[in-house]
Amino acid sequence: MTPDLAPIEAFIASHHPFSELPPESLRELAHAVQILYRTAGDHGDFLDPDKPRLYIIRKGAIELKSSDGKLIDRLGPGASFGFPYLLTGEISGNQIIATEDILVYAVPASTFHALRHRHPAFERYFTQALAARFRLRNDDSAYRAVQRISEVMTRQLVAIDADAAIKDAAILMTEKRVSSVLVTEGERLVGIVTDRDLRARVLAVSGDPGEAISTIMTVQPVSATSDMFVHEAGLLMLQHNVHHLPVLDGERPIGVMSASDLLRVRNTDPLYLVSKIAKSKTLKELKAHASQTQRLLFELIRADLTAENIAQIFTGINDALTRRLIELAQGDLGEAPADFCWLSFGSQARMEQHAGSDQDNALVYLPAGPEADIESTKAYFLKLATFVCQGLDQCGFPLCLGDIMAKNPKWCLSVDQWVQAFDGWIEQPSRKGLMHSSIFYDIRGIAGDTHLSRRLQSQVLARARKRDIFLALMTKNALSRKTPLGFFKQFAVTRSGQNEATLDLKHFGLSLITDIARVYALSAALPETATPARLRACAAAGVLNQDDANNLLDAFEFICHLRLRNQLDQLEAGQQPDNMLDPKVLSSLQRNHLKAVFRLIDRAQRGLEQRFSRGLV
Repeated sequence: MTPDLAPIEAFIASHHPFSELPPESLRELAHAVQILYRTAGDHGDFLDPDKPRLYIIRKGAIELKSSDGKLIDRLGPGASFGFPYLLTGEISGNQIIATEDILVYAVPASTFHALRHRHPAFERYFTQALAARFRLRNDDSAYRAVQRISEVMTRQLVAIDADAAIKDAAILMTEKRVSSVLVTEGERLVGIVTDRDLRARVLAVSGDPGEAISTIMTVQPVSATSDMFVHEAGLLMLQHNVHHLPVLDGERPIGVMSASDLLRVRNTDPLYLVSKIAKSKTLKELKAHASQTQRLLFELIRADLTAENIAQIFTGINDALTRRLIELAQGDLGEAPADFCWLSFGSQARMEQHAGSDQDNALVYLPAGPEADIESTKAYFLKLATFVCQGLDQCGFPLCLGDIMAKNPKWCLSVDQWVQAFDGWIEQPSRKGLMHSSIFYDIRGIAGDTHLSRRLQSQVLARARKRDIFLALMTKNALSRKTPLGFFKQFAVTRSGQNEATLDLKHFGLSLITDIARVYALSAALPETATPARLRACAAAGVLNQDDANNLLDAFEFICHLRLRNQLDQLEAGQQPDNMLDPKVLSSLQRNHLKAVFRLIDRAQRGLEQRFSRGLV
C-alpha cells in the first residue's frame, strides 16, 4: 500500500460497516476513493444523479434536509450518505449542506455495488440504513425529534430591567398575556420570573409588590441555544423541573421556549405526559398516565433518539411520578414535620431507567424538634414513603426485591444517620457494605430540599476519595463479573432455565461499564452520577484517558441501543421487557460488533485492576 492510502484505509476500517470487510476489500475501497473538499455552507453536487457515489465523511459535518427544508439528519465523521440513490435509483430531492468545512471520501458506484454483492452483511447494513432514512423522511414524529428550538420557540421577547418593581412585571405579563418575563441588565440576561414565582414568592407570603423584581427572580436560569433540538429542550425541562427556557445567543436572550411551545409540537411528547402527571389528583389518574409510557417508548426508539436520551426521558417521567405521589401523600398526611429530601439510587439516580426498571430509593431528613419528636418524625416519613413506593409499583416501577426503598426503616434516616452509615461502609468495608456502596454512591435528590442530597453526597465523596483500601475493594467488587465471552471469543450464553441461550445485557454488559465509571469517579470525588457524564468528567479531570473514555461511551450506547431494540420487539410481541437478548437475532455485523465491545470492556477492567487493586485482586 502506498503511504497516501494507508491513512484512508485505516480510517475506513475504524467505522462500521467497513470495519467488517476483509483486508483485500478494504484495500480495493481505499484505492477507489476520490477525496473531495467542500467549504461550510456549500450545497455541493453530492446528490447529482449523473455521478452517483457513496460518500464517507472524513472530517466536518453535514445536514441532510428534505426538499421543503425540513431537517432529516445530521452526519459527522465516519457516517455515510448517498446510498439511497445507489440502492433505489430514485431521486429523492433531498439537500446536502455542509455545516462546516468538510473532507469526504467519494466511492464510485461500481465499487459500492461490487462490495455489497460480495458481502451480505455490508449489503444488509445499507438496506437497513435506507429503511431508517425513509422513516426519518416520512415519519413526522421522527422529524420532530430532529426539529430545532428556533423553529418552535416564542420569538417575542417580554423583558424588564432588574431594577423594575415586581408590580410592573406583573402588569407587563398581564398586558402581554405571557406566563414569564425575562430580567435583563442591558442586553444580558440575569434572571427570569414566572407566574408561579409571583404566586409563591409574593402573594403567598404577602410580599411587597414595590420591591425590585431582582429580589424574587431565579438567578442564572437554565437556558438553551437556538440550534438545540426540541427533544433536548424537553430533557432540560424534565431534568430541572422548569417550564420556561430562555433561548440565548451568547448572553443575549433571543426567545423563550415554554412547555406550551413543546405541547404545540405534539401532545404525546414527554413533557405533555409530565404535565398530565403533575395535574393528577388521584393514584388512579397517575396509573392511567403512566400506562402511556409504553407507547412513548415505541415513538422514541422509532424516532432514532440516542439510548442515553431515551433513558433520561424515562427517568424524568419516574421523577415526575415520584414528586406527584409525594404531594398526594402530603395532602393526606399534612405538611412534613422536618426538612427532607427523597433520594433516588441506582439507575434512577444515574438517569438510566428503562422499561421494567425497579425502585431503588430512600429518604433523608433533618430533625427539627427535640429528642421526643424524632420517633413521630420518622413515623410520618415512613407513612409517606409507603404510599409513594406502593404508588410507584402500581404505576409500573416494581418494588425492589432487596427492599432498598424509603419505606424500609433502614433507609429512612436523618442526615447524621446517613453519614454514619456511609462512614461504616468506607472505614470497615464488608461484602454487604460494598454491595450497598455500589448502589448508594449513585445518589440524586428528586423532591423536597435537594440541598440535603448534595450535602450528603459531598461529605461522602470527600471521605471515599481518601481511602485507598476502600477504592481497592470497590475495584474488586467491580471485577467480580466478566463479560459473556468464552473460549475462542464466542458468546457464553446462559445454559438453562427460562432465559436459556441468551445474554444478560445489563448485568454482564452495561453494569460492568457503570462499575468502572463509578470507581474512577469516586477516586476523584466527582459529583456526576450518570455513567456517560461520569466518563466524560473522568476524562476531563485526567483520571481516565480520553480515548478510553470515548470507547466506553460508544460501548455503553451500543449495548443500550441493543437492549432498547430488543425490549421494543418484546413489547410488540406482548412480552414483558427484560435485559435478556438472544444473540441469534442479531446480524453477523452486530454480533461481531458486540464481541468487540465485550473485548473492549475486558481491557477496561484490566486497566481498572492495575490502577486501583493494590494487590487485592
